[in-house]
Amino acid sequence: MPEEKDDNLKSLGTVVSTPGTAAGTGIPINYLIAIGIDRYDCSFVKNFENKNCEKDCRDLAAVLTTKYEQFELYREDDTAEPILLNDNAGKQKILSRIQHFVKNQTANQLNNNLIIYFSGHGGSVKQGLTEMGCWIPYGCKEFSYDEVLAYDHFIPLLKQVCTENFLLISDSCRSGQIFNEIKKQNDIANAAKIDGHELSSWAIVSSRSNEDSKSGGPNRGSCFTEKLVEALTKFNERKFLISDLAARLDAAFVNDEEQKSYWGRLSLSTLPNSGQFILHTKQEVLNIQKRREFLQLNLAELNYDKQKARFIDLAAKNANLFAIFTGTQNCGLRHVSHQAKISVSFPGYKQNALRINPTLDAGDWNQRILQVFNAAFSKFNKSFTALDALHNYILSVLQKTHIVLELIFYTDDGIQESWREKDKKEFMDQVAQFVSAINKVNADDKGLFIFVVDEQDCDYEKLYGGKNIFDIDTVYMPKIECMDSIKAKEWYDRMRRSVAARGKSDLDEFDALFENILLEKIDDLISSTKGFPGSMLSSICRQAECEELAIQILDPQ
Repeated sequence: MPEEKDDNLKSLGTVVSTPGTAAGTGIPINYLIAIGIDRYDCSFVKNFENKNCEKDCRDLAAVLTTKYEQFELYREDDTAEPILLNDNAGKQKILSRIQHFVKNQTANQLNNNLIIYFSGHGGSVKQGLTEMGCWIPYGCKEFSYDEVLAYDHFIPLLKQVCTENFLLISDSCRSGQIFNEIKKQNDIANAAKIDGHELSSWAIVSSRSNEDSKSGGPNRGSCFTEKLVEALTKFNERKFLISDLAARLDAAFVNDEEQKSYWGRLSLSTLPNSGQFILHTKQEVLNIQKRREFLQLNLAELNYDKQKARFIDLAAKNANLFAIFTGTQNCGLRHVSHQAKISVSFPGYKQNALRINPTLDAGDWNQRILQVFNAAFSKFNKSFTALDALHNYILSVLQKTHIVLELIFYTDDGIQESWREKDKKEFMDQVAQFVSAINKVNADDKGLFIFVVDEQDCDYEKLYGGKNIFDIDTVYMPKIECMDSIKAKEWYDRMRRSVAARGKSDLDEFDALFENILLEKIDDLISSTKGFPGSMLSSICRQAECEELAIQILDPQ
């Protein structure tokens, strides 16, 4: 029994179907038997507290059944669980499901394919003087040959698999030992042909015969399966050969000194065994991927790139600044300002942002400043009656982190109509003077940043002549241009020309998307979004079934 070094090792130390659903159709079915064990009821192995193995099974099943053609989870009948998990993955239940498959003539036939996947603890066990690889099933009372699921317990079943292609995937420690067992028994070689038709039997495993396999952290899959699912997800062509998939996994582990994936055939036949499992991507998935590609190239100009680019350019030069976002009501500037701050990568922005809606209730400027900052620091249960005390508190905070203050000149219910341009300029001057005094005294690289978000059509650039507010570097965001039918047509023509350069198939898919889906709705989209760029972008992606693209563009992590 290998020694378990830490909790992150996998050693000691969705669509479902019942068999026969494709009977008579002549369509090849790719069956998946998935097994995952996080919780064990024995003392010699630790549980995977992060539930990595269950996530492994569900993630693999999800990508295979949603992205690739004719994948189904195999189970004995409608009452059986589609995936064998934890206490449902005892030794006899695992063997019973494999045995049920090999005896099912509708499923186990040359027209179909089979994948068996396991995620859980594995290791090496001795039978007399012989050492062999094994999986640790649920209910294993002791680490012995009779209790574990040794590879030679199910290899006799595997040689009865009559599908054209068979693939074993194992994410467990010492999983490479399956190849050693095949060499010893040469069992599967006897079934290399059926009625003159050559079968292919392959395995992809998470580690070599003497290596551990790593599990993952919270909300993560195991290291190997996570990379496996990632490769399956990112593939964007029609046919995906298992050898190509294995090569991508090899590349993913090339710099890992502790764990290397391994793959090869499970047949020792002298026949060429040239056949191998080929995954066929669903055509509708390929179509959506194409849409995503050409939309991604052209949707950026619907985003607020001009605003963000201008902000980033100035922020790179000086971190102590005013940034002013202005536009018309409901144009989404709150979202724009958020994205601009994210793009400058202020550490802990969400935690440190103090958002307030300033009012003109206070009289002299000292009282106004106190009112604003007391409202901001109320989230920390702080309140000040004198500017000196406020000044000193802010300096103490700046020794540890920056402070972001957002002045929003509207409420959730609408614009604060009482503010006039003259009032805003007077107030800005007061805030800027106070902030400048803070930043001059503070010697560290931290600063007090002010972001003004104002959806009222107040021309700050005109108020300040395009110059800095007081002596603080100031960036004025370019006006946001809303889309209208003319601009939409110009944008469409530019996008179509760029897609045409990619080839006829892409152009055909583009035309199908726009002519059949988007163009006839473009006026409705403009009307419902008022032409605001971010809203337009989201609506277009939603119509094109690429909603995650809008999230990626609008809210980059």
